[in-house]
Amino acid sequence: MISSLLFDQSVDSPKENCLSNRVIQDLLISEIVSFMHRNEEISRKAVRLLSVPCTNEETIVNRQKCLCDFQRYPDVFETLTNSIRRIQEKILGIQEQRRDYRKNPYNYDNHARMLSVRDTANMVIEVLNEYSLLLQVLNSKELTSNWLQQMRKDLEDTINHPEFLTVHTYLCSLSELRLMDSSYVIEADLGEEFNTVTYSLIESFQHLNFKKSPGLSAAAFVVNDRFKEIITQAIDQSMPSLSYFLWEIGMELAKPFLSLQEDLLFYDFSLRYLEILKSKKIHYIWPQITREEKNNYVQLRDIYLSLSQEFPPVPNDYIETPLTIITGANGCGKTVFLRSIGAAQLFAQAGLPIPAKQATVRVVNQIYTHFAVGENNKGRFEEECESLSKITDSITPEDMLLLNEPFQSTVYEEGRRLLLDILPVFMQAKIPVILVSHLFGLAERTQISLYRGTAFYFSDKAFTFRHESMDAGS
Repeated sequence: MISSLLFDQSVDSPKENCLSNRVIQDLLISEIVSFMHRNEEISRKAVRLLSVPCTNEETIVNRQKCLCDFQRYPDVFETLTNSIRRIQEKILGIQEQRRDYRKNPYNYDNHARMLSVRDTANMVIEVLNEYSLLLQVLNSKELTSNWLQQMRKDLEDTINHPEFLTVHTYLCSLSELRLMDSSYVIEADLGEEFNTVTYSLIESFQHLNFKKSPGLSAAAFVVNDRFKEIITQAIDQSMPSLSYFLWEIGMELAKPFLSLQEDLLFYDFSLRYLEILKSKKIHYIWPQITREEKNNYVQLRDIYLSLSQEFPPVPNDYIETPLTIITGANGCGKTVFLRSIGAAQLFAQAGLPIPAKQATVRVVNQIYTHFAVGENNKGRFEEECESLSKITDSITPEDMLLLNEPFQSTVYEEGRRLLLDILPVFMQAKIPVILVSHLFGLAERTQISLYRGTAFYFSDKAFTFRHESMDAGS
């Protein structure tokens, strides 16, 4: 059965790159997640997945469709979540019985051993029943997600497989193990597949007369008290192997469900995200995912402010260029604008919608951020230079670089000169850069000579930016 609702195992996806803690901190990803969910396990899963940009377009689209199906059919998500919870409880019950039996085998008499096997068989039967319950729910929906459609097909194939029916029959016979008065009644399936498991139960009774019980697929052996010693030996031999066999069946059946447990934590977070956007009446869009086109946002809003403040934040448009420079007075929202672009990139590549009117998102392998570390300070300036040096050594044209007020830790003129030195390095390497800077001298010089395809975003008023393209030599 399908083992993931987050990753497509049928395609060769490039190795995912985990973002640094610096990126998560600069883009307020942990704050965004914490605002939506207080559950530590769900929050940790969401941050972890958002910090690993998915680079396969097909996988991103499949996540979008899966989330759409969960949003459209809440009972599908609820049934799947509850089934996994119940299955986990059953598996824990089986584990507890096995641990107790191994730890205290002498506490189990024949009756207790039979009851233990019977109860374990019942637990496994309940796991099988979850298959049927989930299939019933999935069959009643018009699903768009390839993953959920595949899950439905896998469930149908499993339930209709002859071995599934045989196992179910065998487990039902084991669940009928019981003790009657002073006689033991042992019912065991005699199917060929289970001879090795059930043989130890019946090998001591080959010399006894027995008859087939009407209406039962199992053979019933009624043994009086004088054969208790023989029965005890048979049970001693068979119970450990039978218990282990049941454990193997239960784990094999539960494994596909349990592997989905962590995936559903992310969808739990995602559904909460959609719920908040809807309750605040903030328009959101499922972005078009591409590797060929450039990023293009129409009326993009900052995700953190969209979720955390009472009124929707001011939207802005953004079109990707080789170099984007965001300028304006202090407090006009330059950092918020930059952060909104970076956070939207992470959410889009995680398969989530973003608060915008329209959005085309170019898949990147990695996001790098460099946000100001503080005012004029020699120690921080050295740290800043070291950080930018590491970025320069590892960044590629398939990545994205967000620079927020670099070189603020030194004097104005030195910071301006260093920026003029470092930007050509990124431009020549064809690495897209979005830069927030208050160094207006840089903007003036760029307009005159340096970079073709540079775009400027000037702040006309608080949190609103006007776009202008500056092509050198045009």
